[in-house]
Amino acid sequence: MNVDWDHLGAAAALPAPPDPAVPMRDRFANVAHLATQLGTPERRAELLNVWYIPGKSLQVVYRFPDRGDILRVRFLSPDAPAPPLGPPGTVTLPDWAAVGWWFPADPALPELAVLGEPGALDARVGPVESLRALSYLPGERCALRVRRRDGTDIAVKVERAPETRAAADALARLWHERGRRFRMPEPLGSDPAAGLRWEAFVAGRRLDADLSEAALRRVLPAVARDLAALHRVRDPAAAPLAAADVLDRIERKVLPRIDGALPDLSARARTLVAALAAGAPPPPGPGAATLHGDLHTANVLAGDDGSVAFLDLDRRACGHGSYDLALLAGRLLLVAHARGADLEPVARAVAELPRAYAEATGAPVPDAELAWYMAAHLLGRQLRTCIRHWVPGVAAVAPVLLDWAEALLAAGTFDANVIQPVTRRPEFGSAAGSVRVVGPMSK
Repeated sequence: MNVDWDHLGAAAALPAPPDPAVPMRDRFANVAHLATQLGTPERRAELLNVWYIPGKSLQVVYRFPDRGDILRVRFLSPDAPAPPLGPPGTVTLPDWAAVGWWFPADPALPELAVLGEPGALDARVGPVESLRALSYLPGERCALRVRRRDGTDIAVKVERAPETRAAADALARLWHERGRRFRMPEPLGSDPAAGLRWEAFVAGRRLDADLSEAALRRVLPAVARDLAALHRVRDPAAAPLAAADVLDRIERKVLPRIDGALPDLSARARTLVAALAAGAPPPPGPGAATLHGDLHTANVLAGDDGSVAFLDLDRRACGHGSYDLALLAGRLLLVAHARGADLEPVARAVAELPRAYAEATGAPVPDAELAWYMAAHLLGRQLRTCIRHWVPGVAAVAPVLLDWAEALLAAGTFDANVIQPVTRRPEFGSAAGSVRVVGPMSK
């Protein structure tokens, strides 16, 4: 997960409606019960990833830190047919109505099998001393930190083979871009047929490691400056990404998940989408920015020397620079809220991000455009992330994200005051004058 949600020690502030198709949704964090079913009650586990689709499925990846073992568990619907035979070593968890696979076995991502073949990874990246999974999305991709015997660290990505060549080519183009003025991992090699690519490991702290106002004010100007440099790159292969595409994704992928997980918010979310559609910015014109496209706080590393580096640049797009700015700003606010931090200083620091970006580009960031993308991402990316990972207290945090989105869209600008007590406006379907005080999510 790209945010540490602390599932294991949390209790929901407000209950969410049950999901009959996924009855284990609210019990998957009981890692003691998992260890007991595996016959090793003394072992402790941590959560590496949660992937929840309301009304359909739940997959959870557990890691046992004592030996680094990773178990992917697929929870079954009560009326689902028995799964097809899995690879040798498939684990059955009858008390949970679930099946599991020990990493690197993954029936939907056979490329992972290379990690279990003696010498196979060494033959590609050099002699391996150790490896550790950084992230793992079953059936899709896995990122690992690999230490070679010569003492150097590299990052290895395993994904579906057809995606590897395009990703490797995109990163190579960016690395060799003449006049590149931002830091990124150096692409070192790839084996497209095997679904493998590897790059230099970049040391640093996640952008959200320290959310104090002083720390953010030190690092955000560098983020803004380097983001402006990325946006100036011209990449003809980058796919266009406009407001209409953002709305389409919300309607197809986000609203159905709200319907299934938090139905009390369905009407409110649809009213917000209608307001977004009515005020959408026009498509970007010539000279549109080359976007990162997934600029959350885990994809920006801060170094001790004040520099920053961008990770996961293989899925770039072409659109409004406000897209990236708004995505990063919204994630910083969500993480601060989830940690119970004081939002006011974080909001003040975040408000400086577009100003620093404007100084770097020499052109102002349109207030209404930035507010639109922030509102759209609070619904389409931040709230979706909360549902996907089924974060503790999701039923309490979701209305707060909608509060912020509504207030930003109504104000047509972003400033720190918008993230404080929110006056609900009648055009969003609420009684005028009501106030919701934004406070920390219960844990």
